[in-house]
Amino acid sequence: MFRKLSSYLLIICLVTTIISPISFAKTKRKNPSREVLEEKIEDIARRKGVPSVLLKSIARVESIYQQYNSDGSVFTGPSGSIGLMQIYNAYGWFDTDKLKNDVDYNIEAGAEVLLKKWDDAVHRLPSIGNMDPNVLENWYFAIWAYNGWLARNNPNATSKKYTYPQLIYMIAEEEYGQDITEIDPKLLPRSGRPSRSTHFDTPSPAHNANIEMYHKGDLVKVDVISASLSLRDAPRGNTIGSLKDETMLEVISEPRLEGGYYRYKVKEIDGDRQGWVTGNWISKTGSKYPFTDISGSWAKDYILKLNERGIILGNGKSKFEPKKELTREEVAVFITKGFRLNGNEYKLKYKDKNKISKSAMESVKAVSDMRVMGGYEDGTFRPKAKLYRKDAAFMARNLLRVVESKLKPKEDIEYKDIDELSEAYKEAINFVSANNIMTGKDGFFRPNDYVTKADISKFIIEIMDLLGKHFM
Repeated sequence: MFRKLSSYLLIICLVTTIISPISFAKTKRKNPSREVLEEKIEDIARRKGVPSVLLKSIARVESIYQQYNSDGSVFTGPSGSIGLMQIYNAYGWFDTDKLKNDVDYNIEAGAEVLLKKWDDAVHRLPSIGNMDPNVLENWYFAIWAYNGWLARNNPNATSKKYTYPQLIYMIAEEEYGQDITEIDPKLLPRSGRPSRSTHFDTPSPAHNANIEMYHKGDLVKVDVISASLSLRDAPRGNTIGSLKDETMLEVISEPRLEGGYYRYKVKEIDGDRQGWVTGNWISKTGSKYPFTDISGSWAKDYILKLNERGIILGNGKSKFEPKKELTREEVAVFITKGFRLNGNEYKLKYKDKNKISKSAMESVKAVSDMRVMGGYEDGTFRPKAKLYRKDAAFMARNLLRVVESKLKPKEDIEYKDIDELSEAYKEAINFVSANNIMTGKDGFFRPNDYVTKADISKFIIEIMDLLGKHFM
């Protein structure tokens, strides 16, 4: 029987060898570079709400980043699994031709398979922690199942050097610098698979997966590979309709974690239906706000006011980057725009004035002339250095010195991390905190953290409002 099978396989190989040059002569398919494939995986993982580091590591383990063989034929596993993500399509979930010929589709199918295994982990396999998909450690059994819900993936029940989850974790750490804490093998059975009803605590330390969240005001579209998306009357409620692929929606709720998924209330852009959908099958297309990345920022309302007052302008398609740390010259530009300061003919005397960007030169002149920002003892301005929060507190006092007597705080604000600062810094921090210009969190001011665009947005609006209150 073995000889007959070997002969049969040999005939198939010979036929394939004869046919292959003809099949691939016109367009010999080549693998995109690993860098390109990783970018594709990251984009699709973001859209599908799965951890990109896991999807990349799976591609690395499954195919070593190959969609095609060197002769242009499709990279196929012993069991018939297809392409980069080694999709086994025996159940017909996907389009086989597209799995072979469209690498993006193959990656998306891999994300869908991983999501199906996640759903199994939520409902039919052992669970971990609160099954928050934004915690890498919670994906352990979904990764195990991607390679088959088999006893050989139990580290206590295999003669293999590494189980499939261990290989994925190893690639994540060695090639992507991402630590993931494995479930202690002592908690797993000595043989076989753990009971499907078993619940494990999330291994510590846990690591965030950085899955993209959507927020009120985000514009999204339905993003499904083979079916419509259910619209429900509650996060895990009854189905009240279905949404076709590419249907445009507006998010009208903050994310809600229920049953292992982040869920969102949405409304149709071109229709009157509202309901709840699962976040893995929608993808962001824009925002109803002037910037696409502010809907989830704590400083959103301040950024909107800056836009309304013409200090910054957005078109609904560009990013604001609220978490970006600002340099001293960038802060100078924000300040001059916000308070309409003018440098006039002020002569800069800084030793490093030639390092100031042309676009920021007039702003640095203005803040220097008005004594809002100054230089250092060595005679430099250090335009490319980032601005500390403690120095921004000084700037606020300088901007408000004309009304400072009316704004003295009633009592000191206690922070745990300012004891070693000078009295001048403490007074400035106390001043900005008491007047809500800059505030701390959990008893810490973080004086040596850098100022972000979100920080400066609040800074400008609060000072403008204080000045307006006393001069209008």
